[in-house]
Amino acid sequence: MSDLPPEAAPWPTAPPGEPGTPIVGFPDGRAYAPHAARVSHVRMIILLGIGLGVLAAILIVVAVIAKPGPGGTCGRFGCQEPPTTPKLTSAGPAVTSGTPYSNAQGWGLDYYNIPFAPTVAASSAGIEFTYDFAAKYGGTALVYVIGGSDGGDSDSTLINDVLSQAAPNAQLAYDEPQPLVGYEPGEGATFNDEASSSDGSTVNEQLIVDVAEVNGFAITVVVEGQDIGNVTTKSPFWSDHPSPAQVNVAYFLDPMVNHIRFPS
Repeated sequence: MSDLPPEAAPWPTAPPGEPGTPIVGFPDGRAYAPHAARVSHVRMIILLGIGLGVLAAILIVVAVIAKPGPGGTCGRFGCQEPPTTPKLTSAGPAVTSGTPYSNAQGWGLDYYNIPFAPTVAASSAGIEFTYDFAAKYGGTALVYVIGGSDGGDSDSTLINDVLSQAAPNAQLAYDEPQPLVGYEPGEGATFNDEASSSDGSTVNEQLIVDVAEVNGFAITVVVEGQDIGNVTTKSPFWSDHPSPAQVNVAYFLDPMVNHIRFPS
C-alpha cells in the first residue's frame, strides 16, 4: 500500500455567467490611457517671456501716446512742491523800513525798536547794537554789523578773522546752512565760548557770525551773548520755528539782517 495520497480531483469550475456560479474573483485589469501631448518646460518659459515682452511694449506705447488726465485737487491748503535744497541765489533788493543807517562806504540797513530799543553806536567800519535783556532772559547781548572790501578772502576766511579778534578760544558749535545777509547767500557758523563776568565767575556764551559778499564787498554780522540753553515752545523767545540758536537777541534780528543793503 502506497503512502502517497490519491491524486486530487480537479476543482470544479463553471463557465462565467452560468447559473449558480459564485460571484467572486478580482476585477479585470484595464489598460492605461495613452499620455496626451505636453508642452516642454523650456517652451513654456519662452512663450511666457514673449508674452511679457509684448505686454511691456504695449504699456510703453500707451504711456508715451496717452494724454495725462486732469490733476487732482490739493485740499484747502493748496498744492506744494516737494522740499528741495538748491543753492541759493540773490532774491533781490532788501525792503527798506524802520530806522535807517547809512555807512560812508555805501552800504546800510534798517534797525527796529521792537520789542525794545537797542543802544546804538556807529563808526566808520559799521554799527554796534546793545540789547539789555533782564538777567533771567540772558542779560546783555551785542550785535555788530561791519562792512568793507573782502580783500579777495573767502567767507570762511573772513569768519575766522572775526573769531580770532572777538573770541580766539571759541569752539565751533555748528555750521549754518546757507545763511542770508540782506537776502544775499553767504556762510555762517555758531561758536561756544567762555567769558568772565563782572564778579569773576565764568559765563558760557555763544557767537553767531554770518558773512556775505557782493562784488568784492563783504558785510559781516556778529551776535554775541550768554548761552540761554535750548529754546522750546514754552520759552519767551519761541518764534514758531525751531532754531538751534541759544542767544536771546538772535530771535529778533531777522528783520534787520534781511534789510541790509550792499553798495550799488
